[in-house]
Amino acid sequence: MKKFFASVPAVLFAGMMIASCGPSTGAPNLRQTSPTSSSECAQFVSEAPCGKYASTAGSDDDKPISWLTAGEVTAQLSKRDGGTYLTVVMPCGPLDAVVTIKGNTMRLTGQRALGASGCEEGKGERRDWVLAFLEGDVGLGYSSNTLTWTNGKDSISFVTL
Repeated sequence: MKKFFASVPAVLFAGMMIASCGPSTGAPNLRQTSPTSSSECAQFVSEAPCGKYASTAGSDDDKPISWLTAGEVTAQLSKRDGGTYLTVVMPCGPLDAVVTIKGNTMRLTGQRALGASGCEEGKGERRDWVLAFLEGDVGLGYSSNTLTWTNGKDSISFVTL
């Protein structure tokens, strides 16, 4: 009987620890306590479906870039707080930027938030290439289920995920 009562505190402690991991803990629910801005999907061009896109091909000065074929870059447009935002996830971190689209031309026009993360060797150059690509006017096209961005002799092709 002494062994039984000696193990009761350990069992109760373990039970309380397991129970405290559930949804009824005293931890705040961020979905309920944080202010949220409403966000809705936006289209790059009218004929392109709304959604997230992954890179399938690209070129630098008309020369193919192999690393873009593996979905290394993703892109999505959204409407938030009265603005149009481009979210691009690229090697070494994401970019979230206000853009203006007029006809088939996109331009980064407002505030930009660039996420930072550790980069493997060579991937920082890939991020820098994408950021340089997005400077100035980016032409938008959509054909055969492929979204194409062009800037001079450089291009990136995407498909929906």
